[in-house]
Amino acid sequence: MIYVNNLQESLKLFEALASPVRLKILDLLHDGSEMNINELAKKLELTNSALTMHIQKLSDCGLVRIRLSSFSRGMQKLCSLTEDKMLIELVDKMSNENYYETELDVGQYSEYSINPTCGLADTNALIGDLDNPQAFSYPERFHAHVVWYTDGYLTYRFPNKLLAYQKPRELQISFEISSESPGADANFPSDIQLIVNGIHVGTYVCPGEYFDRKGRYTPDWWFVNFGQYGRMKILSINEEGTFLEGLYFSPTTINDLQLEKHDSIAFSVDCRNASSAHSGGVNLFGVGFGDYNQGIRCRLFYTEEK
Repeated sequence: MIYVNNLQESLKLFEALASPVRLKILDLLHDGSEMNINELAKKLELTNSALTMHIQKLSDCGLVRIRLSSFSRGMQKLCSLTEDKMLIELVDKMSNENYYETELDVGQYSEYSINPTCGLADTNALIGDLDNPQAFSYPERFHAHVVWYTDGYLTYRFPNKLLAYQKPRELQISFEISSESPGADANFPSDIQLIVNGIHVGTYVCPGEYFDRKGRYTPDWWFVNFGQYGRMKILSINEEGTFLEGLYFSPTTINDLQLEKHDSIAFSVDCRNASSAHSGGVNLFGVGFGDYNQGIRCRLFYTEEK
């Protein structure tokens, strides 16, 4: 899902959509298929050079992914949509509701167990050595803005600020994520377990690791064969169940979390999945990396029962 909550920072996205040709390109790719430049140019009755300009604008704002693939005559560029949904918040619909919000950057975890491949970085340099799990214990990790691992978990602990007369109504956790794959591979799915207060609320199958372009906030020095950006995910748990991007995810409800018995909200991203169908790892993007300039954000909505 492409999530827009800052209109000024999303100007490139709106400019890309302000073209009938580019809207037709999105329509041709809407079923999730890949098409090469020649196929698209023929359907749109454009020259390859004219089409390439439109494709580049769609790629720059994160709507279209481009990958090179070999075929009988050499190399071809294949185009596909990055996401199948877009959420644009023109007005904060929750502005009149009661909620607590806390944001932790991706290095501000409280518990971890990590095996290589793995690593951390701030916006200027790596933290410790590559593939060294000990780096996850360094004090510098609090300043990390991107973390990755192929086997293990991280747990982020948010304060539970609810007072005795406040009843939890919905918990929302948003984060930017991709798979971690050998050599970077956009088609390398990973089974990622999402756990809240020790309860497994669902398994997200992350499609792959994205490196076809720089993330909108990813620094220039970042390695070209490392993950550049991820997908924004919004996990919502309310009285009806658990939802991911608004789609039903599991039967776990806000009542199952028993927040009144906990002084914190523990959120774990777990890929200890040696026996799972998809054994890729995790990239988590925070402030200054990826496509969304945020860490892991937790919102807890409540009603007052005075």
